[in-house]
Amino acid sequence: VKALRHFDVKLGVLSTATEVYVEEGQNVRRNEALIRFEGGTIRTPFAGTVTQLDVSPGETVVPQISVLRVEDLSQI
Repeated sequence: VKALRHFDVKLGVLSTATEVYVEEGQNVRRNEALIRFEGGTIRTPFAGTVTQLDVSPGETVVPQISVLRVEDLSQI
């Protein structure tokens, strides 16, 4: 079974998560805030479910490592 689409949060630079607005398993709406980093807030491009969350507030995130995934499970 495969999701219709997915969105992975991967940063291009070292950054610290200042706030995490979602939990794994949570359903999110399009454009909902997911995580706030020093450089800004990441929002979801479509409605879906948070299927991966590997970051906590205050944690430093390494570039190119997926820290959050949202999947569209509506067609499964």
